[in-house]
Parts: sequence; structure tokens; C-alpha cells
Amino acid sequence: MIFNAEVDTRRRFNELTSHITENRRLAELKMFQNVDYFVRRILGILNEFRETQEKAERTKYFYAAVATGASALLVGVVIMLIVLRVVRGAM
Repeated sequence: MIFNAEVDTRRRFNELTSHITENRRLAELKMFQNVDYFVRRILGILNEFRETQEKAERTKYFYAAVATGASALLVGVVIMLIVLRVVRGAM
């Protein structure tokens, strides 16, 4: 969630949501009719955070896939070497 984001992102998100959630600011929102502005800004922050998280997850999964592939390849090579030694009668 957004609470795992960087400090600046959390601060902007909390600042904007406080405009909508605090009772003393509701009259101001109604008078100036700028709820859409705040909602768009909040959605923009959330989308930015989501994109950052997705990029980090893709990078993490890429490295995990590379590590898994490398370890599987290494196990395959070791098994092949053992089988070759057995076939040649060295073991």
C-alpha cells in the first residue's frame, strides 16, 4: 500500500487526503468545488506509486528467474559430468 512508499510520496498523499477527509475542510471543498482536483491528484500519486512498485517487482522476479535458471543449469551440468564418469567407468 501507499504507506510503504517513500516519505515524500506518503506526505503528499496524506496532505491531499486530509483535504477530503477532515470535517473542517469540507465546507471549503464544497464552496470552491475542487473535489475533482484533489481526487485527480490523489489518483496520480497512487498510480505513480503502483508503477514504481510494479517496476521493482519485475526487477525482483527477473533476478529470481535468472538465479533459478543458473542453479538449474549448474545442477544439470554436474549430473551430466557424474553420468559421463560412470559411463566411462571412472566411478
